[in-house]
Amino acid sequence: MIKKLVVAPKINADFSYIKTDTCEPYTIALTNLSTLNTVIPGALGWTRQEWNWGDGTPVYVGGNPPPYSYTSPGNYNVTLTLYDSTSCNSPQTKTVPITFIDNRVRALFEIPDTVCVPYTHNFLNLSSNANTYDWNFGDGNTSTSSTPSHNFTTLGNFTITLIVRNPTSSNKADTMIKIIKGVPAPIANFNYFPDPPAPNKPVNFNNLSIGASQYYWDFGDGVTSTEINPTHLYSVNGTLNACLTCFNEFGCQAKTCKLIQPKVNFLVDFPTAFSPNGDGNNDNATVRGYGLQSVDLKIYNRWGELVFSSKEKNASWDGRYKGKVQEVDAYAYILIANYTDGSTTTKKGSLNLIQ
Repeated sequence: MIKKLVVAPKINADFSYIKTDTCEPYTIALTNLSTLNTVIPGALGWTRQEWNWGDGTPVYVGGNPPPYSYTSPGNYNVTLTLYDSTSCNSPQTKTVPITFIDNRVRALFEIPDTVCVPYTHNFLNLSSNANTYDWNFGDGNTSTSSTPSHNFTTLGNFTITLIVRNPTSSNKADTMIKIIKGVPAPIANFNYFPDPPAPNKPVNFNNLSIGASQYYWDFGDGVTSTEINPTHLYSVNGTLNACLTCFNEFGCQAKTCKLIQPKVNFLVDFPTAFSPNGDGNNDNATVRGYGLQSVDLKIYNRWGELVFSSKEKNASWDGRYKGKVQEVDAYAYILIANYTDGSTTTKKGSLNLIQ
């Protein structure tokens, strides 16, 4: 008995390429060199050919694809896949890594759209592949530095131009133009009185700023204000830095600081009587003092029951206990005052609740 030997065809994926880079577009032209190796006369070969460009775009199906352009330089794996249900080695693939380079010279820099004059800008030059730099700041001044610093001293619009060059690049030169607007900055200034400050007296701050519409005060002791002309009572002794920052409608700001030496005589007091009858006169018993850091106030009735307790600096009792105004009587209190210099005072006494 004679048996006939059938040999299955084999496919071989192969291609060549020509690329164009150094300047856009980053293009590749492919030539399909794939072959069908078989001893079977009249074999049809592959039934499907897929080209994967390696950049996430859809595959191309066909024999010889048209030239393909990438959007940016980089490394890409181009893959050809052959399919044939009659071959013994389907599918067959070939992957070729292809690198596109970009040697163009590019001009690029950053600058804000609006600056507050006077203003000194240190230019952030983001240009690439450049050998020389020609800056024009639009106000008659120029520079050839890669990262120049320029002082804008007048108001108005200025056209900033940067020309970069590289004779070995594909485009030789590139230009970037940006317009910057110079707007006026405010002038921060103030004084205060009395100068020097009087012990245990508020300091009045007089705003002398020009061209500003908003203000931020830092009195140097952790207290701030947004008033135009604030008044501040200091609770610490020493030499402090009082600062004023002002802003205008363009968002420009200016700041000035002055040394101030507040005077505090550390004191604490508590009333001997009050009348919580709701007439708006002496309705509360309130701690008063100078240089207070914290207090601990406790008030007791004649039976030793604690009717009020507070640790707030300006602790104040309205005569109520459990929601009810207490009886006319004498109440004992203990007041511990802690001052900003670390010292402590303890006061004990009698508080009369009257009508």
